[in-house]
Amino acid sequence: MKKIIHFTGMQSFKFGSLERYFLHLIQQCSDEGYKTILQYETMPSSQSYLDELKKSGAEVMVFPTYGNPWRMFINCLSCLREIKANIVHTHFTGRNAKLVIPIIARMCGTRRIICMVHNKPPYQKKNIARFAYNLYHHVLPVSKSVESSLLTGGVKPDILNAHYLGLFGEKVRSKEDRVLFRKKFSIPGEAVVLICISFDAPFKGVDILVEAFQILYSKHKNIYLLSVGVDVGESRLPALATELGISDRVRWAGIVDEGWKTLSAADIYVQPSRSEEGLPLAIMEAMAMKLPIVCTNISGNVEAVADGKNGLICKPTKEDLAAAIEKMILRPDSWREMGEAGKGRFLELFDGKKSVEDLIGRYYL
Repeated sequence: MKKIIHFTGMQSFKFGSLERYFLHLIQQCSDEGYKTILQYETMPSSQSYLDELKKSGAEVMVFPTYGNPWRMFINCLSCLREIKANIVHTHFTGRNAKLVIPIIARMCGTRRIICMVHNKPPYQKKNIARFAYNLYHHVLPVSKSVESSLLTGGVKPDILNAHYLGLFGEKVRSKEDRVLFRKKFSIPGEAVVLICISFDAPFKGVDILVEAFQILYSKHKNIYLLSVGVDVGESRLPALATELGISDRVRWAGIVDEGWKTLSAADIYVQPSRSEEGLPLAIMEAMAMKLPIVCTNISGNVEAVADGKNGLICKPTKEDLAAAIEKMILRPDSWREMGEAGKGRFLELFDGKKSVEDLIGRYYL
């Protein structure tokens, strides 16, 4: 059987939209006669995700591609020699692995070697990383902004093509779920709820959102902030909310499977990216659920959100984010129209089925 290996370079802590994308990709590849192997840095945490992977016939391999370069080289060499993959597809692998994997793959006779770039590299001129990228047959940035940065860094234009990811399944906000989640997180029914789905990393900017919320806290007594995806046991953000005196109106859902479902509790989605974002799947989820969006003007955010149409765009500072959120709060009559515009834009740009079909048809076969 023909084989595809994805070097994810990931630690997967939930069953989210990226995991769902992998599952649909695995199924479509199976229909084309390919078996899929997924490399992870650690075993995925979600048992539901692991169960679905087992049903799909995919195999999971666990070994690190970060850390000790020599160990990484041996791991990748052993893996590719054993699997003899027809297609190698990398994702979040580190710099050393990004260079080593295509070299080994070529030595092993791999037919197609693909690098998907999920985050925006901060290239201002030609960068030494171009030598690694240019070893691939295809380099697929997940947004046009990432594509532009890679071009600046010296990646060859003829191997570079922006490729949007997408979502699967109907995503609809319901009154029942709105009541259910608000009750679960002790949020009053009449409150205006801001929501953000993101893990805690500097480039995600969730700390900016927490500080922006403090600016609004005393002016708007009926607003609440619901955070989904932050590891409350490891993150300092809950402590920051306490220090700022706003913890009574901030709710931490933690890391949960299918976190998009909590969007039913919200009125406004906020994406506070500080830097490096490719194009967050959470923005797509909010668009699919017809939520108006406030986001920062970072990378792919502005490809998803049309300022004034399906959301508001601002600079990544607490002052600017607070001002944009307040502007949205004070315009409740625009929320429905913006939500409808976002849904239309989502259907046009981020259909998961089309994304997977294009990926396989243009770059795998």
